[in-house]
Order: sequence, then structure tokens, then C-alpha cells
Amino acid sequence: MNKAEALSEIRQKAELILTESREPAVRLRLLRDIFHRPDDDPELAEARQLLGDTEWIRLLTEGQEERGYFMRLKKELRGNAFTTAFGIALDIGLTERHPILAKAKVFAEWCLSQGVLSALDQMYRRPPGSHDLCVFERDLASMLAKVDRESPLVEEIFGKWVVIAGVAFESGKYDKNAQIQITQEIFDSEYNLGHSIRYPEWILAEAATLLATQADLLDPADDTAYVKWCVLERHNLTRRIERLLDPSRRPSHKSLFAAEILLDMESLYGFRSWGVYMEEVANCFWKLRRDDGFWNFGSACANPYFTTRIRLSDNWRGKRGAHDWTTRVLLLLQKYYEL
Repeated sequence: MNKAEALSEIRQKAELILTESREPAVRLRLLRDIFHRPDDDPELAEARQLLGDTEWIRLLTEGQEERGYFMRLKKELRGNAFTTAFGIALDIGLTERHPILAKAKVFAEWCLSQGVLSALDQMYRRPPGSHDLCVFERDLASMLAKVDRESPLVEEIFGKWVVIAGVAFESGKYDKNAQIQITQEIFDSEYNLGHSIRYPEWILAEAATLLATQADLLDPADDTAYVKWCVLERHNLTRRIERLLDPSRRPSHKSLFAAEILLDMESLYGFRSWGVYMEEVANCFWKLRRDDGFWNFGSACANPYFTTRIRLSDNWRGKRGAHDWTTRVLLLLQKYYEL
């Protein structure tokens, strides 16, 4: 399928969902991100208004503290409440103008301007050294960059991680020891580099969400080496695709593999070399379409976190599940074919 045919097919399927679905998040994402409707478009405005009455908005609103942090979320969202809630808010189509993300943005700006150590002490009254602060700082900067790319608070932190990635891949291949050494040089002892020293590969792979926001500032060689390492070694894309295509796999596991692939490739969007690996992903998803042209990997996932991150509808069983999965797949494919 060539580029023009793929984009035509994507839009046809999006049109079909719009005729069938009244789910605000599904409609908002398709109208805004597939058809690029302007902000004052009546259908888009209606979807945005109806989104305010959904379970997602109720959950995020009730779980958000006055200062903008998320603490009172239901169990499956607590792994990293702030980053998870922020990601869901973006997934369902909120922008920085919505009160939920506006408050979260203010919180991120406050933490970074105060210094993350001081901010955590004020929030939790815990002794210094109780968090790996360079990770907390990185995640705050990543979220802030997604709603305010030009923020000066992001620039300095982004620069730190550009240096770390550059040193880690200076030879063209990943160097764990070089990463640990440069991390210790950049961040002083107050940052409590526990996870950054014990799990450096995981920490650097997770930095993709920040680096992707301004990946054009990366050295092209670093971009190529970093994305190749993330996709082929950390995310093991080829193996996941093989498992997803394997008809003998349990449905809950296939749901997990599909969600992991979608979220991993979404997190890497923005890097120059992202498209190199999307071809394999696109071919995989085209093969897995159902006879009706939709995708549906089920509503039960082997890891509930991934179920939460993929779902757009309040209740995504049955037809809604197909609409949610298809919307997420179409959004990713659209990014690839519009390169």
C-alpha cells in the first residue's frame, strides 16, 4: 500500500467511526488529528464540550489536588500518578487550555522553578534523598514540553539529557558505564541517583519522552543510535511484532503486545529516524485488521496499566473497543504516512 492509498484508507476508516461513535474522546481525536479540523469547527467544539461529562474527566478532576498534582487516583493509575494522569489527559484530547492540564502545567513550572528537591520537601515533608530527583525532574520537563515547548524551564533540563545521550552513544553503540559516569558528573549528590545508577538502561530509554519533544536539536548520529537502541534492544520491537502476529497467543497477551508497540512508537515520534522502524509496525497493523477494517485487541490486557493508557471511551467493551483501538492505530499510522 503506497502513501496516498494508506492516507485515503485511514481517512475512510476515521469517517466510518465518526458515523458510528458518539464517544467524545474518539470523535475529538479523529476530527482534530486525522482531519485537522480548526478549533472553531462545530463538530470539534461539540466533542470538546461533551468530553467534560465523561468518566475520564471526572476521575482526573477528583484525583487532582489544588496545586495541580495527582494523588487521589484509582488503584491502576497510581504507579506514577502524575505522569500517567498527564498522559491520559493528552490521550483523550485535552490541551493546555483545559483546567486539568493548566493546573498540571502550573505545578510542573512551580516544581522546576523551585528546584525539585525543595518542591518535594514542601509537598511531602520527606527528608532529602528520598527520590531519584533527576528522573522526577526529567518527567516534569517532558510533560511541560508537551504543552509549552518553548518554556525556558525545559531548555536546561533538555540540555542535560542531550549530553547524557550523546556520551552514552558517542561510539555509535550504547555504553552503560559512560552513561553512569556523565550522569554523576551532571547531577550532584542531592539528586539521589539511586535508580539512575542501578537501572541506567531503563532510565535512558524513558528519557525518550523528553528528547522527542525537541529531537531536531540532537546530533543526527546520536538520534540514529539512540532510536535504534530503544527500538531493537530496549523495546525489542521485532520480537513483540512476532508475538502479536502469532495466532496461538492468548488474547490478553496480544492486547499487551499491541498496547506496548503503540505506546513505545508514540513516545519516539519526533526523532528523525523514527520512520525507519515504523514501516515494520505499519505492515504489522495492516495485517491485523479485522474483516470490517477495524482493529480490536480486546478490553482485557495482561497488564492493566496498558489497558488504561489505550482506552479512550468510558466503557470500551464491544463496539467501543474496536473504535478505541482503531482510533489509536489510525493516529499512529497517520503520523507515519504524513512524514
